[in-house]
Amino acid sequence: MLLRGEYATLFGWADELAADFVARNVDVVVADNWQHYNVAHDLTYVLALLATERAGSVLGREIMLVTYPVVPTALTHGAPSAVLAADVRLPDSAAAVKTAAIAQTPGVASESSDIDAAEGADAYLFETFHHALPLAEVLQTPRETPLYEVFGEQRVRAGIYTDVLRWSHLLRACEALAQASRTTARAA
Repeated sequence: MLLRGEYATLFGWADELAADFVARNVDVVVADNWQHYNVAHDLTYVLALLATERAGSVLGREIMLVTYPVVPTALTHGAPSAVLAADVRLPDSAAAVKTAAIAQTPGVASESSDIDAAEGADAYLFETFHHALPLAEVLQTPRETPLYEVFGEQRVRAGIYTDVLRWSHLLRACEALAQASRTTARAA
């Protein structure tokens, strides 16, 4: 979708989220941090941000959006940092369930190893939540090459991918989402 500039599915997801937030009369939404680590996580951030803004406008009040880091800050290569909203220590039983779920999830072994190396043995005992950053701040050109580009380049060299998803692709998608959200808000 992003390589071809086809955003209709993203627009639909933003509409569905906003409508669901209104229907449920939500007060708080939790989403992935903007981290320059994985395009899907960064898109999730933007979708949640725009949907909470739109739903809040319909409801006539602010909906709080807090985010959590999907990977440790040490792995995010210059992504903007947000103000901490809450730091929660999980009970040992919850951390054990979390660790077991990670072990059973296909394809995350290398990411889990990276997290273990960056945060140590207590990596899964804590959850931190941050206040969402405004869209204009996260859409600033990264100071370093986003990790999804680095991973993409490695996969192209390995013959797994034919193209690399670049910052410019993500930026165009986010700008298109923001424009569609503004247009929808004006029409409402």
